[in-house]
Amino acid sequence: MEEKEKIEALVIVPSWKEKFLAIAETKPIGGGWAPEFGDKAKYKALPFWTKYSVYGLLFSIFFYLSKGMWKKAILIVVAYTIVQQVAISLDSVPLFFGSIILGVLIPTINGNIDYYRKVVLGEDFWW
Repeated sequence: MEEKEKIEALVIVPSWKEKFLAIAETKPIGGGWAPEFGDKAKYKALPFWTKYSVYGLLFSIFFYLSKGMWKKAILIVVAYTIVQQVAISLDSVPLFFGSIILGVLIPTINGNIDYYRKVVLGEDFWW
């Protein structure tokens, strides 16, 4: 089944369908911390809140948990904890605040793309 047909068949709110259709147009490839896109020009042309997740910004890992992406939530918490512990052991205030930004920035940047990858592409995140 083609991605657009899959998206249309989903039982989700229309705003998510619009985001998923827009993301599908950009041809996402790969995943990880910084997903890549086959059509970077289309990705750059997407509206701000289609590229970035307001729910990821406001709720961080709780957004991932609420959408059933608990594996990625665990990975974010582990990365956050490691960076914060290194910052504390080095007595580094900038690194400490950087770890806080890390805990919010990753879900904001990747939230919509990760949810698309889970629902439309059926990915299960790394393991």
